[in-house]
Parts: sequence; C-alpha cells; structure tokens
Amino acid sequence: MLSMHDKESYVQQVLAAGALGYVLKASPSSDILEAIRSAHRNDYFLSSKLRAEVIGAYVRKAPQSKTLRGYDLLSEREQQVFRLVAQGRSTAEISRILCVSPKTVEKHRAAVMSKLGIHDRMEILKYAIRIGVVDPELWESAPE
Repeated sequence: MLSMHDKESYVQQVLAAGALGYVLKASPSSDILEAIRSAHRNDYFLSSKLRAEVIGAYVRKAPQSKTLRGYDLLSEREQQVFRLVAQGRSTAEISRILCVSPKTVEKHRAAVMSKLGIHDRMEILKYAIRIGVVDPELWESAPE
C-alpha cells in the first residue's frame, strides 16, 4: 500500500486486510523499492518512519488487548453492523446496505451490544473510536 496517511489505525487496517506492506509517499525511493522486493518475497514491509511508531503503539496497547479481543469475538456480519452503527447509520440504512431485514439488523445490534457489554449507540461510537474502527479526524467539519 502506498499512502500519504501515517496514522497507526490505517496501517493496522491495511495489514489486517492482507497487505504485505505500507509505504508512505514521502518515503525515500529506497523504501519503495525495498517494499516491492519484500512483497515479491512474500515478506512484510513498513516505511522506516512507521516501524518505530507501530512498535511503540504495540507496546503501549499490549495491556489493552482485552478491548480488541471483544471486537474480534464478533462475527463478520456483527462487525459490519457495529461499524455502520458507529458511523451513525439508521436501522433502515443498515438494512438496505447489507440487504437484510431491519429485524435482522436489530438482532445483530443486540448481539454486538451484549458481547461488548455496551448499552447504547453512543457507547458503540466511543468503543469504535477507542479501538480505531472509527477515526473522528476524518469527519467533515460542521459548518460554522
């Protein structure tokens, strides 16, 4: 992945999706070449700037693995519903997006909330921000 974004959550999402590397556009050409070679060898590669940040973040977050484990316990569909609820989507919108009935959406939402010990939509949003599923910096600014 070649990107201008150096946020840890982006790197995690890209690697979790199956990418073998993450290179910043501002990286030296040697990093880009090494990333291509690493991918060819089926090895992982991170831009030099990101390596220290990712390692530091991993060390800082190690005690919080319980938080991430909760999200990982959700089924793929429950994770989809979780993300859409965190984005502020209504039951009807989620139903249309996922091509399921509104009752099915409600069932998945209830399962998510039960598994995570969450009681309302605001707690879902807070949890999503905490584990990096939602990035508030990407929200559009409210008109002044």
